Amino acid sequence: MSVKTLNPDNTTLQQLDGHWQKMAAIILHKLVGRAMVTVTSEDIERFQAEFAPGMPVVYTHGHKDSIDFQLVDLETAQRLADHDARTNKGRA
Repeated sequence: MSVKTLNPDNTTLQQLDGHWQKMAAIILHKLVGRAMVTVTSEDIERFQAEFAPGMPVVYTHGHKDSIDFQLVDLETAQRLADHDARTNKGRA
């Protein structure tokens, strides 16, 4: 599974750099209410089989007091990355 960044200059992504463990812990707690979820090789294979290559894309959007994480298709991700590159000039 390959991970690519469509907009490496995204302010939110820059601020999250090095904090993926903290975000994963918060997401786990929020979604499943516990500190552990086991991902098996079968889970990874099923995930990869469900989506076309390069999909889904994790879309990250920062607000003043929150961060959105969303799965989107590649076309939507590219449109959002292009918009962000044109308009995001400040800090999240």
